[in-house]
Amino acid sequence: DPVGGLRVREGWSRDPRAPALRLPDWVAEHGDVVSHDVERDTTFDAASRSALRMQEVAALVMTVRAGRGQQGASVFVAAARTPRHWTTAELNLLREVGERAGAASERAAAEIALTSSEQRYRAVVEQAGIGVAIADRDTRLVYVNEQYCRTVGAPREALVGKRIEELTHPEDWPESAALLQRVLDEGVANTVEKRIVVDGERYWLRLSVVPWRDADGEIVGSLAVSMDITG
Repeated sequence: DPVGGLRVREGWSRDPRAPALRLPDWVAEHGDVVSHDVERDTTFDAASRSALRMQEVAALVMTVRAGRGQQGASVFVAAARTPRHWTTAELNLLREVGERAGAASERAAAEIALTSSEQRYRAVVEQAGIGVAIADRDTRLVYVNEQYCRTVGAPREALVGKRIEELTHPEDWPESAALLQRVLDEGVANTVEKRIVVDGERYWLRLSVVPWRDADGEIVGSLAVSMDITG
Protein backbone atom coordinates (compact mmCIF):
# COMPACT_ATOMS: atom_id res chain seq x y z
CA ASP A 1 0.00 0.00 0.00
CA PRO A 2 1.13 3.69 -0.19
CA VAL A 3 2.96 3.49 3.15
CA GLY A 4 4.74 0.26 2.32
CA GLY A 5 2.44 -2.23 4.03
CA LEU A 6 2.13 -5.79 2.77
CA ARG A 7 -0.44 -6.18 0.04
CA VAL A 8 -0.94 -9.43 -1.88
CA ARG A 9 -2.25 -8.90 -5.41
CA GLU A 10 -2.83 -11.01 -8.51
CA GLY A 11 -1.03 -8.46 -10.65
CA TRP A 12 1.09 -5.32 -10.44
CA SER A 13 1.10 -2.99 -13.42
CA ARG A 14 1.25 0.61 -12.31
CA ASP A 15 2.66 2.20 -15.47
CA PRO A 16 1.23 1.02 -18.84
CA ARG A 17 4.45 2.20 -20.53
CA ALA A 18 6.62 0.05 -18.30
CA PRO A 19 8.35 -2.89 -20.01
CA ALA A 20 7.15 -6.37 -19.17
CA LEU A 21 9.05 -7.85 -16.24
CA ARG A 22 11.00 -10.96 -17.24
CA LEU A 23 11.92 -13.18 -14.33
CA PRO A 24 15.44 -14.57 -14.73
CA ASP A 25 15.55 -18.21 -15.84
CA TRP A 26 17.50 -19.22 -12.77
CA VAL A 27 14.67 -18.25 -10.40
CA ALA A 28 12.77 -21.45 -11.15
CA GLU A 29 15.99 -23.45 -10.77
CA HIS A 30 17.32 -21.97 -7.54
CA GLY A 31 14.22 -21.18 -5.52
CA ASP A 32 12.66 -18.20 -3.79
CA VAL A 33 13.92 -14.63 -4.03
CA VAL A 34 13.43 -12.19 -1.15
CA SER A 35 14.42 -8.56 -1.71
CA HIS A 36 13.98 -6.02 1.07
CA ASP A 37 15.30 -3.16 -1.09
CA VAL A 38 15.39 -3.64 -4.87
CA GLU A 39 17.65 -0.63 -5.47
CA ARG A 40 20.37 -2.10 -3.24
CA ASP A 41 19.88 -5.73 -4.19
CA THR A 42 22.58 -7.13 -6.46
CA THR A 43 20.25 -9.98 -7.44
CA PHE A 44 18.81 -7.67 -10.09
CA ASP A 45 20.72 -6.10 -12.95
CA ALA A 46 20.31 -2.43 -13.90
CA ALA A 47 17.61 -3.15 -16.51
CA SER A 48 15.54 -5.17 -14.04
CA ARG A 49 15.85 -2.49 -11.35
CA SER A 50 14.74 0.15 -13.86
CA ALA A 51 11.71 -1.91 -14.90
CA LEU A 52 10.76 -2.50 -11.26
CA ARG A 53 11.18 1.21 -10.50
CA MET A 54 8.72 2.10 -13.29
CA GLN A 55 6.23 -0.31 -11.72
CA GLU A 56 6.79 1.37 -8.32
CA VAL A 57 8.22 -1.85 -6.88
CA ALA A 58 10.78 -1.17 -4.15
CA ALA A 59 10.70 -4.56 -2.39
CA LEU A 60 9.42 -7.93 -3.50
CA VAL A 61 9.19 -11.63 -2.85
CA MET A 62 9.13 -14.30 -5.57
CA THR A 63 8.12 -17.77 -4.42
CA VAL A 64 8.60 -20.67 -6.81
CA ARG A 65 6.15 -23.53 -7.00
CA ALA A 66 7.21 -26.66 -8.85
CA GLY A 67 4.53 -27.95 -11.23
CA ARG A 68 2.90 -31.34 -10.89
CA GLY A 69 3.64 -33.93 -13.57
CA GLN A 70 4.34 -32.07 -16.80
CA GLN A 71 3.26 -28.72 -15.38
CA GLY A 72 6.06 -26.17 -15.50
CA ALA A 73 7.14 -24.23 -12.45
CA SER A 74 5.13 -21.12 -11.59
CA VAL A 75 6.21 -18.02 -9.70
CA PHE A 76 4.07 -16.03 -7.26
CA VAL A 77 5.14 -12.41 -6.72
CA ALA A 78 4.27 -9.97 -3.93
CA ALA A 79 5.57 -6.40 -3.93
CA ALA A 80 5.72 -3.21 -1.86
CA ARG A 81 6.17 0.38 -3.01
CA THR A 82 8.77 1.21 -0.37
CA PRO A 83 11.73 -0.82 0.98
CA ARG A 84 10.63 -3.13 3.77
CA HIS A 85 11.83 -6.08 5.82
CA TRP A 86 9.80 -9.18 4.99
CA THR A 87 9.17 -11.08 8.22
CA THR A 88 9.21 -14.86 8.53
CA ALA A 89 5.44 -14.86 9.12
CA GLU A 90 4.85 -12.85 5.95
CA LEU A 91 7.10 -15.12 3.88
CA ASN A 92 5.29 -18.20 5.15
CA LEU A 93 1.95 -16.59 4.26
CA LEU A 94 3.12 -15.69 0.75
CA ARG A 95 4.42 -19.20 0.11
CA GLU A 96 1.08 -20.63 1.21
CA VAL A 97 -0.88 -18.25 -1.03
CA GLY A 98 1.38 -19.00 -3.97
CA GLU A 99 1.01 -22.75 -3.43
CA ARG A 100 -2.77 -22.55 -3.31
CA ALA A 101 -3.08 -20.24 -6.33
CA GLY A 102 -0.80 -22.41 -8.44
CA ALA A 103 -2.59 -25.61 -7.43
CA ALA A 104 -6.01 -24.13 -8.24
CA SER A 105 -4.88 -23.02 -11.70
CA GLU A 106 -3.38 -26.44 -12.47
CA ARG A 107 -6.50 -28.27 -11.30
CA ALA A 108 -8.74 -26.12 -13.50
CA ALA A 109 -6.58 -26.63 -16.59
CA ALA A 110 -6.19 -30.36 -16.00
CA GLU A 111 -9.89 -30.99 -15.38
CA ILE A 112 -10.93 -29.31 -18.61
CA ALA A 113 -8.13 -30.79 -20.71
CA LEU A 114 -8.97 -34.34 -19.60
CA THR A 115 -12.69 -34.04 -20.28
CA SER A 116 -13.66 -36.54 -22.97
CA SER A 117 -17.36 -35.79 -23.12
CA GLU A 118 -18.24 -32.77 -25.26
CA GLN A 119 -21.43 -32.20 -23.29
CA ARG A 120 -19.59 -32.31 -19.96
CA TYR A 121 -16.85 -30.07 -21.33
CA ARG A 122 -19.34 -27.42 -22.39
CA ALA A 123 -21.00 -27.51 -18.98
CA VAL A 124 -17.67 -27.13 -17.18
CA VAL A 125 -16.26 -24.22 -19.17
CA GLU A 126 -19.47 -22.24 -19.58
CA GLN A 127 -20.11 -22.27 -15.85
CA ALA A 128 -16.50 -21.68 -14.86
CA GLY A 129 -15.60 -18.38 -13.22
CA ILE A 130 -12.35 -18.28 -15.18
CA GLY A 131 -11.65 -17.52 -18.81
CA VAL A 132 -11.07 -20.47 -21.15
CA ALA A 133 -9.80 -20.28 -24.73
CA ILE A 134 -8.99 -23.11 -27.15
CA ALA A 135 -6.81 -22.73 -30.25
CA ASP A 136 -5.94 -25.20 -33.00
CA ARG A 137 -2.39 -26.09 -34.03
CA ASP A 138 -2.32 -23.02 -36.29
CA THR A 139 -2.93 -20.93 -33.12
CA ARG A 140 -6.36 -19.88 -34.38
CA LEU A 141 -9.01 -19.58 -31.68
CA VAL A 142 -11.78 -22.11 -32.14
CA TYR A 143 -13.58 -21.52 -28.84
CA VAL A 144 -13.75 -18.98 -25.98
CA ASN A 145 -16.13 -19.13 -23.05
CA GLU A 146 -18.29 -16.30 -21.77
CA GLN A 147 -15.93 -15.38 -18.93
CA TYR A 148 -13.03 -14.92 -21.36
CA CYS A 149 -15.23 -12.63 -23.49
CA ARG A 150 -16.11 -10.55 -20.43
CA THR A 151 -12.46 -10.31 -19.40
CA VAL A 152 -11.33 -8.81 -22.73
CA GLY A 153 -14.53 -6.89 -23.40
CA ALA A 154 -15.32 -8.48 -26.76
CA PRO A 155 -18.10 -10.75 -28.06
CA ARG A 156 -17.34 -14.35 -28.97
CA GLU A 157 -17.81 -13.76 -32.69
CA ALA A 158 -15.08 -11.10 -32.63
CA LEU A 159 -12.56 -13.51 -31.10
CA VAL A 160 -13.18 -16.92 -32.65
CA GLY A 161 -11.13 -17.26 -35.83
CA LYS A 162 -8.43 -14.84 -34.66
CA ARG A 163 -4.86 -16.08 -34.36
CA ILE A 164 -3.29 -15.78 -30.92
CA GLU A 165 -0.56 -13.56 -32.37
CA GLU A 166 -3.19 -11.04 -33.53
CA LEU A 167 -4.42 -10.65 -29.94
CA THR A 168 -1.00 -10.60 -28.25
CA HIS A 169 1.03 -7.44 -27.66
CA PRO A 170 3.98 -7.48 -30.13
CA GLU A 171 6.55 -7.23 -27.32
CA ASP A 172 5.09 -10.30 -25.60
CA TRP A 173 4.62 -12.51 -28.67
CA PRO A 174 8.14 -14.00 -29.04
CA GLU A 175 8.11 -15.48 -25.52
CA SER A 176 4.46 -16.50 -25.85
CA ALA A 177 5.10 -18.18 -29.21
CA ALA A 178 8.06 -20.17 -27.85
CA LEU A 179 6.06 -21.43 -24.85
CA LEU A 180 3.09 -22.29 -27.05
CA GLN A 181 5.33 -24.27 -29.41
CA ARG A 182 6.54 -26.38 -26.48
CA VAL A 183 2.94 -27.12 -25.56
CA LEU A 184 2.18 -28.26 -29.11
CA ASP A 185 5.42 -30.14 -29.81
CA GLU A 186 6.25 -31.64 -26.44
CA GLY A 187 2.94 -31.64 -24.57
CA VAL A 188 4.56 -29.58 -21.80
CA ALA A 189 2.21 -27.27 -19.90
CA ASN A 190 3.33 -23.69 -19.28
CA THR A 191 2.27 -20.53 -17.50
CA VAL A 192 2.80 -17.11 -19.02
CA GLU A 193 1.82 -13.51 -18.22
CA LYS A 194 1.21 -11.29 -21.23
CA ARG A 195 -0.81 -8.41 -22.63
CA ILE A 196 -3.87 -9.13 -24.76
CA VAL A 197 -4.88 -6.29 -27.09
CA VAL A 198 -8.50 -6.05 -28.25
CA ASP A 199 -9.76 -2.94 -30.07
CA GLY A 200 -6.79 -0.97 -28.77
CA GLU A 201 -7.43 -1.90 -25.13
CA ARG A 202 -4.71 -3.81 -23.24
CA TYR A 203 -5.40 -6.50 -20.68
CA TRP A 204 -2.77 -8.31 -18.59
CA LEU A 205 -3.62 -12.00 -18.32
CA ARG A 206 -1.94 -14.90 -16.55
CA LEU A 207 -2.46 -17.96 -18.76
CA SER A 208 -2.02 -21.61 -17.77
CA VAL A 209 -1.66 -23.37 -21.13
CA VAL A 210 -2.01 -27.12 -21.58
CA PRO A 211 -2.17 -29.35 -24.68
CA TRP A 212 -5.62 -29.97 -26.16
CA ARG A 213 -5.98 -33.59 -27.26
CA ASP A 214 -8.45 -35.50 -29.39
CA ALA A 215 -10.08 -38.82 -28.44
CA ASP A 216 -6.94 -40.68 -29.54
CA GLY A 217 -4.69 -38.60 -27.33
CA GLU A 218 -3.11 -36.65 -30.18
CA ILE A 219 -2.31 -32.98 -29.55
CA VAL A 220 -4.61 -30.98 -31.81
CA GLY A 221 -4.19 -27.58 -30.21
CA SER A 222 -3.87 -25.75 -26.91
CA LEU A 223 -6.21 -24.83 -24.07
CA ALA A 224 -5.59 -21.76 -21.94
CA VAL A 225 -7.13 -21.00 -18.56
CA SER A 226 -6.81 -17.25 -17.98
CA MET A 227 -6.82 -14.94 -14.98
CA ASP A 228 -7.10 -11.17 -15.34
CA ILE A 229 -4.16 -9.50 -13.53
CA THR A 230 -4.61 -6.01 -14.99
CA GLY A 231 -3.52 -3.53 -12.33
